[in-house]
Amino acid sequence: SIPLTAYYFNTITPAGIFTNLWAIPLVSGIVFLVLTHFSFYLLIPSISNITGKLIYMISILLKKGINIMSDLPAAEVMVFTPSLVNVFLGYVFLFLLAYLIKIKDNIKFRKRFQLLKYVSIIIFITIIIILILPPKSNNLLNIYCLDVGQGDSIFVKTPENKTLLIDTGKATPEGSQVKNTIIPFLLNQRIRTIDYLIISHFDGDHCSKADYLIKHGFVKNLILSKNLDSEYKKTQKIIKKAKEKGIRILTVREKDL
Repeated sequence: SIPLTAYYFNTITPAGIFTNLWAIPLVSGIVFLVLTHFSFYLLIPSISNITGKLIYMISILLKKGINIMSDLPAAEVMVFTPSLVNVFLGYVFLFLLAYLIKIKDNIKFRKRFQLLKYVSIIIFITIIIILILPPKSNNLLNIYCLDVGQGDSIFVKTPENKTLLIDTGKATPEGSQVKNTIIPFLLNQRIRTIDYLIISHFDGDHCSKADYLIKHGFVKNLILSKNLDSEYKKTQKIIKKAKEKGIRILTVREKDL
């Protein structure tokens, strides 16, 4: 599922490979116990109390284990949106790799093994080259108004490939616009770092989760107004996170260029 996860969600989860080793057996156990639990409830209610407690205990263990794994360093890695060509080549490579492992000790398929081994190497190198190739620049000023609901978020890319993000929208019941809209947009544009994050003011619908962008290394410079309210909690939180990450903070006023 890694190629599709990268394509649709811009993430890969190295920790998921190890999590599946113990999480899938636990989930299978829960499913089996749930099925038997209903049978026992109808036939032998006293035993159903035991199966119910087992289901609860295993569910708690599963949840806590997943929380621990998700907090590990590099549990989730953000990646650029791969092209459909790369997704296709990724699956070809994975199936070839599985087939090579299957036939590697079979003398009958020695020649086929050697041929497919070189084909796999070529496909792997092609995938890497496509991934690292820089996107084509159109030498134009590009301005994108991102759909963040109430509030603003405007992304600007200059002909010199300098990037600016003005505001980060607001948080909604469905989640932060930074996570749901802005970061997927940036990664789809193959942009991992914004040269300047400009926060016009610190109302919740203009700066929500700006600290998340800063925390995850998307920002080089932070531009704020000299008239900002330094006592406002959102202001303090964002400035503190920027200082922790060593980001240059520029304060400007109306006539500054």
